[in-house]
Amino acid sequence: MRKGGPKPVPTNILLMRGSRKAERPDEPQSGVLPVAVPSELSADPVAVEEWNRTVVPAIESGQLQITDRPLVVAHCVIWSQWRMQLAEARTRPAVVTTGVKTIRHQDGSIETQGGRPIRNPAQGMADISLKMLRAIDSELGFSCTSRTRVHAPRPKLSKLEQFERKFAIPKHT
Repeated sequence: MRKGGPKPVPTNILLMRGSRKAERPDEPQSGVLPVAVPSELSADPVAVEEWNRTVVPAIESGQLQITDRPLVVAHCVIWSQWRMQLAEARTRPAVVTTGVKTIRHQDGSIETQGGRPIRNPAQGMADISLKMLRAIDSELGFSCTSRTRVHAPRPKLSKLEQFERKFAIPKHT
């Protein structure tokens, strides 16, 4: 059962804020999320573009970790779907007619009967995708309200670490 009150703020966000509450010794630590585009996104150029536009800077600032990967991939996939749904919605009017019966008369004329106006289904799908995107973005700290007090200084990386991040090379132990 869920506790009342707001969701706990992720530790990496607390650290960026400089909060004293960031000391959570029992919290499991995860590794760095590689900057390289995941294979799941490689076939979708819009998702790849979104990865490079939003995810890479968030990784470089230390905002995202390897445990955020499923949500980050979902963000990029849903972003791409949302863009396609908006494009589809623009090709049709805001209100469409459904259930129309077409009658062809012997004289060659065509008559339509019935039908009821409904909202453009593509727009409805785009609205649902946007709701999912907003929920994921809030979890990742991508929305304006979830990052208002976050200050993330860039971590200083050695040349080797920069190379490893860029090419997603795992660190040797």
